[in-house]
Amino acid sequence: MRVARIFDPCGPNMDPCDGRVVSNLICQALRGDELTIYGDGSQTRSFCHVPDLVAGLMALMEADIDGMEAVNLGNPDEMTVNELLTHVVRLTGTTAPIVHHPIPVDDPRRRPDITRAGELLDWTPRMGAVRRAGRDLRVVRRGAGAGTGRGNGATVAVSRSRQEGHGPERK
Repeated sequence: MRVARIFDPCGPNMDPCDGRVVSNLICQALRGDELTIYGDGSQTRSFCHVPDLVAGLMALMEADIDGMEAVNLGNPDEMTVNELLTHVVRLTGTTAPIVHHPIPVDDPRRRPDITRAGELLDWTPRMGAVRRAGRDLRVVRRGAGAGTGRGNGATVAVSRSRQEGHGPERK
């Protein structure tokens, strides 16, 4: 058994209604709705592209390691919510107004320390934030909806896989 802690996933097959800031802003912008920002927008997120997370999960499943200590999978590059908003506005061309709401009390910093993933799995995310934002826009456009909840980091239990020919190529 392996344990992965994933941080702020975004990308292909995103549910437009998942309540995460990326899909919320993109869907609001595409519909011309008010763009909702909690707090002043200076809080940061560390978005990680789904294919990067899948590669990390595959590497973890194939790793020859013992123990139940979680391995953080995410992107340590932080982006403020305001920076994300700027990208969404630029990519969608929206002129919708921006509305600020109080920031939730339990809004933690979500920057993962992926040192352990690098050391044990030889894994780091490959896609940068601006490329992710453009790809996420294309993904969400296919099914724009309204997110209502709030996303957060998640813990996933990953079973060990020893089947030949499965998993990522190693360097």
